[in-house]
Amino acid sequence: MTTLREKTSSLVDRTAAKTHKMAQEPQFIASPDSPDMTSASSTDATQVIWQDPSSYDPYLHGPPYLPSARIKAASEVFNAVNAARGTETAGLLVFLRAVAMVHQTHHWVTTGPSSYADHLLFERLYNDMLPEIDAIAERTVGGPGSTLVGNFREQAEGVVRVLDTLGTPAEDALGMVQKSLEAEELLRFGISKVVEGMRAESSLSRGTDNLIAGIEDKHEEHVYLLQQRLSESSAV
Repeated sequence: MTTLREKTSSLVDRTAAKTHKMAQEPQFIASPDSPDMTSASSTDATQVIWQDPSSYDPYLHGPPYLPSARIKAASEVFNAVNAARGTETAGLLVFLRAVAMVHQTHHWVTTGPSSYADHLLFERLYNDMLPEIDAIAERTVGGPGSTLVGNFREQAEGVVRVLDTLGTPAEDALGMVQKSLEAEELLRFGISKVVEGMRAESSLSRGTDNLIAGIEDKHEEHVYLLQQRLSESSAV
């Protein structure tokens, strides 16, 4: 007769073996440069490559959750802002302001049975971003990107370009949650571009690194909250 200890030991061994196998398998991730593996008629067609998980780096390979068309568009916006202003933090400032606008707009107009909870969720998201925007703007002042910080028209033009990559605004409550999630994922891609560029230029100070890491942590929390909201809806 098998004892409880023996059953537990067997389960642990099987779990460890399965985890080891999964760690060795290549990952299926999105890439803006790989061949299109889906319908060519879709502007949001996801392009994919096989990537060894032991060598996967989100700063080099990009995030695995955004359609390639949006990765490409976001890259173009980010690169255009940086080329004009000469600093990655100027690009991040534009992304932050755009995403905060998405959340605040949803905070104002969400409807439906969960409207009050969604109203508070979107308020929490954009309120979290206000000190981030302020900190990045202050870090940018005095550097090559200071002209962007002092020119609200140029900021607005950059914000519009970021928002254009998100497509048509959502009209229903769940659509707004999904759109806010897409905006958060887009921002996380922008953060990865900042870190990649500053590391390549050896311009990432410890203080700026800590600041950006804190922002990245907060937006991982935002993604979790929005995913939870969507999962709760699908469970009903």
